[in-house]
Amino acid sequence: MKIFGLKRISFCGCYLYQFAYLMVFLLFNLFSVEVFSQCKFRPCADEDCGKLNAGFKPVGGPAFCEGDTIKMINNSDTGFNYFLVDWQDGSPLDSMANYQPFVHIYRINDSDLCNGQSSKIFSICFKGVKICGTSTSCQSGTNDFKIKLRPKAIISVASEVCKGSTVAFINSSCNALTYEWIFGDNTTSPDKIPTKIYTTPGTYTVTLKVQNDCGRDSTTRTITVVDQPLSDFSYSSASGNYCGPTTVSFVNKANQWSGTRWRITPVDTSKWMFTDTLMSLGSKNIGINFKKTGTYFVELEASNACGKHIKKDTIVIYEPPMINITEPPPSCDKVTITPSSLGFTFSGAITSLKWVFTNGMPSNGMGSSFPPVVFTQSGSITLTITSPCGDQTISVQVIVATTEPIVFQNIPISLCKNVDSVQLGVTPIGGTWTGLGAASQAINSLGVLKPGLLNPGTYLFVYSIGAQDCPNKDTVQITILEPLFIKIDPQDTVCNQLSFTPKVNFKGDIINYLWSFPGATPATSSLKSPSGIQYSSPGNYLVICSIDGPCGIISDSIYVVIEDPPMIFIDPIMKVICSSSTPFTLKATPMGGVWSGPGIIDSNTGLFDPSKVSPGQSLVVTYTYNKGSCMAESTITINVTRSQSLIVQDEILCIDGVSAVLMADKSGGVWNGIGIVDSLQGIFNPDSSGVGDFKISYYWVDSSGCNIQALANVKVEALPIIRLDDTALLCVTNNDIDLIKLLNFKVDSIGGNSLWQGQGIVQNKSIFNAGLANLGPGFYKVFVSYQHNKCIVNDSAVIELVINSPLQLSPDTVICISELTLQLSANLVGGKWSGVGIDSLTGLIQLPIAGGGIQVYEYVFMEGNSCEQRKSVNVEIIDLSSIVKAGPDIEICEGVTNYTLAGASPAGGAWRGIGIIDSLNGIIDLSFIQMDSTYVYQYCIESNKTKACAACSSRKFTVHSKPIINISILGKPCINEEFELINNTSNAQSYLWDFGDNTTSIEQNPMHTYTQGGTYTVSLIATSAFGCIDTMTQVLFVTTPPVADFSIPIKEGCAPLQLNIINNSSGFNINQLWCINGDTISGASPGNIYLDHITKDSLFQILLKVTNVCGTVIDSETVLVHPYPIVDFGINVDEGCSPLLIDFANTTLGNPKTFFGIWEMEIAI
Repeated sequence: MKIFGLKRISFCGCYLYQFAYLMVFLLFNLFSVEVFSQCKFRPCADEDCGKLNAGFKPVGGPAFCEGDTIKMINNSDTGFNYFLVDWQDGSPLDSMANYQPFVHIYRINDSDLCNGQSSKIFSICFKGVKICGTSTSCQSGTNDFKIKLRPKAIISVASEVCKGSTVAFINSSCNALTYEWIFGDNTTSPDKIPTKIYTTPGTYTVTLKVQNDCGRDSTTRTITVVDQPLSDFSYSSASGNYCGPTTVSFVNKANQWSGTRWRITPVDTSKWMFTDTLMSLGSKNIGINFKKTGTYFVELEASNACGKHIKKDTIVIYEPPMINITEPPPSCDKVTITPSSLGFTFSGAITSLKWVFTNGMPSNGMGSSFPPVVFTQSGSITLTITSPCGDQTISVQVIVATTEPIVFQNIPISLCKNVDSVQLGVTPIGGTWTGLGAASQAINSLGVLKPGLLNPGTYLFVYSIGAQDCPNKDTVQITILEPLFIKIDPQDTVCNQLSFTPKVNFKGDIINYLWSFPGATPATSSLKSPSGIQYSSPGNYLVICSIDGPCGIISDSIYVVIEDPPMIFIDPIMKVICSSSTPFTLKATPMGGVWSGPGIIDSNTGLFDPSKVSPGQSLVVTYTYNKGSCMAESTITINVTRSQSLIVQDEILCIDGVSAVLMADKSGGVWNGIGIVDSLQGIFNPDSSGVGDFKISYYWVDSSGCNIQALANVKVEALPIIRLDDTALLCVTNNDIDLIKLLNFKVDSIGGNSLWQGQGIVQNKSIFNAGLANLGPGFYKVFVSYQHNKCIVNDSAVIELVINSPLQLSPDTVICISELTLQLSANLVGGKWSGVGIDSLTGLIQLPIAGGGIQVYEYVFMEGNSCEQRKSVNVEIIDLSSIVKAGPDIEICEGVTNYTLAGASPAGGAWRGIGIIDSLNGIIDLSFIQMDSTYVYQYCIESNKTKACAACSSRKFTVHSKPIINISILGKPCINEEFELINNTSNAQSYLWDFGDNTTSIEQNPMHTYTQGGTYTVSLIATSAFGCIDTMTQVLFVTTPPVADFSIPIKEGCAPLQLNIINNSSGFNINQLWCINGDTISGASPGNIYLDHITKDSLFQILLKVTNVCGTVIDSETVLVHPYPIVDFGINVDEGCSPLLIDFANTTLGNPKTFFGIWEMEIAI
């Protein structure tokens, strides 16, 4: 065999063979031979280039695990150019152009693992090839391997099992030697097919782990362990009752382990349907629209692996009550009402009917019929319907009109808009006022007109008191005038002069304008908006504008202020200013301006401080003066010369001291001031100055010629004045006595020191101790010296030592406060009493001041020294007036026969007053009491500790009358329709209406609108000025107004088109009338309607009119119907000679778009 294109090249002593396209040719020929043992190349045994043996030996083996790396050592003879290996596992041929080992890893698909064998045999093919020129040597061979398969974990089990039951695990794993089950509840098993029972419901993850010599595998399954199923559900109607048609919501309350399914019987979708197209009997919660009345059975079946449980309930859908009452037409003077005259009909589930005839005779009735009821005045008929579908109340008005002529009384032809409410007078009374157009909003039915609610204009008001058979109404015309209004805008203050144009806002019907401009040119004007008013000089000028019209005369005014610009004059400075100079005040006229600039330390007063500026500069200070809107300013230049410093010393002297020399750090100056007796030496004599604080000036001229002044503070103190008692009495004791307190020692200054001397004085201090000095009874003199700064004064006192006597007081006592005073006494005079209401010197007690209770009075003799003695007396003052309490004033409302005056204290007293029938308990017979009058009652008590001691307390008592409620209703209570409640209650100040729909009102005659239908209880609580209330309730039935609403899902189609009408109309006791293509059909559904018999596209209008006592509404839809084709044709001749030309006319109807088919002709011979 020749190989073309093989090129030998040398590279670093080695020979390489390059293969070109001829290598492809070689491989092609290898594959083209017969496959040996299914190898990808044919076996060979060529020896053209010499006999060479090819051989490979695996490392290890002959059995290997799947996934092991198999290494084939090349043991072939030297000389082969390349080697090929087919591993027989579908992988590409492996080639090698050297003698390196072949390496391979076997991978087995999961689908091939579990075929019943734990291992797989592979017979690999190999060959070596040597190329010599155009010839080759080739030798092939095979090697067998056993590949042990890895394990595969496979299990199957039910996804739901019952608690306590054995779980059936199916283990389909393969190639496994060991098993480990993990059940998710902290238990395991090594068994191939384990037995497992779960005792607790829940979700568990089960894991199976398998293993053999070649690997491991695992798989998991989720198991839900359930408990016994328990079915339960609840339901509620959207309308609050179970009257059809209605929607009922069913809530699934089965336990968590249950799978549920609903069952509703009868299974008739014409009677019920789901509220959502996505709902089914398998939904958790469902909503059912019960379209027809009847009895339904609803079941919920709960099931799981443990079994099933069913709950069943019965729901009865009642027929809603249908009531029809027609309000009788207005009558003249008298009307008789019967059920037939009301057009009364009823149907549906009704338990009872109750009639109330307000202002009728009789006034009430029961059931579906009642005897004739006579009304001689207007009133109302109220029917209360009791039903399982909910109670309802229907009210109609009975109008009985009068024929008496109408006469308007004192009604003005015009009113100003700002007038308060006006009552329009008319006879006969009892009719109804209304307004035409916008006037209706400003007048109520009683004729109270509020002009403020109307725009200016002329309005017509109608008074009606008749009926259809006896019409009686009249109109009155009233013009509403806009009130006058004027407001002049303020003018800003200006300077010197002004050209003034006033800005003003006018409103109302104005006839005349009058402006007044005193002091200006011109001085007056009758124009509405004058301009160019000239003020040529400063001043305050009054501007007045007056307007008049049908609604009166009003005016407004302002002041125009024109200010005079000021002239400023600054006083010149006539002296040299040194930096040591004292601050001085700059002066200017007019005063009241502001100073600014360097050195100014008070901008308002112009105080200039030379020490605050740098000397040697020319300083400019400005004075600014503002007068209103006018401002002026002027300046002054100040030069400050630098001066030297000067220091002097202060002195403190005594009035009786010698002269002192004052000191300064610069000599040669002159001293001046009170007390200076030598101005050059600076000698100060206290005798010359007297007592006081003195500012002594020291004047000295520095080298710059600046006069420098320094002030020395000299204080001359007067001799201190000490005061102390001349004598004092002490008892002989071994106690320290403070002489400052004993002798009332006082000085007129603070900060000094005192020195005490004499017998009994301890350490020269103010302490005296007779026992420590062994002193007996007698007289002893003590001395005191007091020094303050340089002043010293002396004084003395005599102390008498005596032996003490025992103190005795008046005994304890009890006394009534009505005695007014009590005198206490003591055997030792000169002491002091203390206590509430007592005279400290005389011991006389003012009992009213002391007040009731036990008071303690103390007597102290010789307080503060060794002879001090103190005792006390207990005095119990009986003051019943402080404890007797009749209680607070009482105001009650009528309604009881007796009243007990409670809250008095203390117990045991007696009551006095009108109507008291039990003085101990304070019971009043209210038949003695006149309503709304005030009575005074007294509660009195007596003391048991002392005689003739009593007191009383009073309280006021009033019984107020209650309001008397009287209400009526004007209008029909329909949803979203306003009606008025007429309140004729007397003796009331405030009102609280409760309309039964969570809304209230405090108006006297409120207007109200209900937003939902049904039965409402309207209550009125009337409260008088004293809080007395009366309550009245009235039941109203609010009718749901009609709602016309229907839909047609398919609004376009081909004839005959059947209409599928979904009627969503609503309202209470409604009548429904359909109009379809000219036909009228009554009822909720028009039935099966087909739109047909047309030859062209036709648009049909479907109209629904819905009516009840609240009115009529209409809804409409259109449907486009396309005609079906009606095939027809004609010919121009039906007989003739051959050849015969026939014209065909296509007369097909129905707007066909296309024609297809074959014209067929039958020839008759």
